[in-house]
Amino acid sequence: MKYEQNIDWEKIAAYHMGEMSEEDRSKFLKSTSDDKNYQNILQANKLNHNTKYNTDARWEDTKLLILKKNKSRKLLVLSSKIAAVFLCLLLSYFIFLDIKNQNTLQYVNNGNKPINIVLTDSSSVLLNVNSSLKLSENFNEKSRNVSLVGEAFFDIKRNEKLEFVITTRLSKIRVLGTSFNVRENEKNTEVFVNSGLVSFSQINNPHAKVNISKKQFARNDSSGIKSAKLINENYMSWKSRKFNFKNQSLENIIKHISNVYNYNYIFRNKNHQSIILTTSFENKEIDFILNTISRAADIEIVIESDTIIIN
Repeated sequence: MKYEQNIDWEKIAAYHMGEMSEEDRSKFLKSTSDDKNYQNILQANKLNHNTKYNTDARWEDTKLLILKKNKSRKLLVLSSKIAAVFLCLLLSYFIFLDIKNQNTLQYVNNGNKPINIVLTDSSSVLLNVNSSLKLSENFNEKSRNVSLVGEAFFDIKRNEKLEFVITTRLSKIRVLGTSFNVRENEKNTEVFVNSGLVSFSQINNPHAKVNISKKQFARNDSSGIKSAKLINENYMSWKSRKFNFKNQSLENIIKHISNVYNYNYIFRNKNHQSIILTTSFENKEIDFILNTISRAADIEIVIESDTIIIN
């Protein structure tokens, strides 16, 4: 994907900030509907439409915007308002678009909260922290193929003629239209189905596969691919922000919470690791959760930078 110099950034800024009349907005969308450069930029706008930006402050932080085109770099100084809007579209707080070549678009979540992505086929992907999703620029034209590193929840728009295919480092997941979670790393891939039917197979052995349906779970690792019962009731807490810990060690509780909220953790007092607690939380900020645990266990828990410290 590349951005040509004839992009009208003033119109992009006006569209993004809601300064167009309904008539001008309609004309703008109609005139740019077949232009991939404009559509890629407007897609970034859709990704971030729920995020509030201080464009003046963002511009003060960044006077120059680096545009990459074919491997060369060009510096372009824009007016403060237009540059700030453009920067917010492409480099939001929770997500940025990593343009590796002109035919590939990559969404990378380096923030501390999941972000929602709406694809051109109307499917939605909730991308977890420390995760990335890659797709071709012509996604949904002849194929609906994506690749995932990390974790995401997919809600796929049904299309009987065009299956949706997810590739991880070890596995392939194929669906027509369903909702499910994929968690992967270099050692394994896990799939939990929320609704519908999912085909789950190994990359190096496509004949090794299972079909899993609603509320079923499957895992692909060095021992093979198997379906099983999902025992961990907090497996989807990264999405739901619901936690239910029954007679769990403090070490297990802190480990799970730190993963969900993207924190490191340190037990300075190792004796606290074996403290047993029963507690639950729903849609609470991490400060509230840690304060509650601290009082229940009668210990000190603090956050320093990106690390939870248990004293």
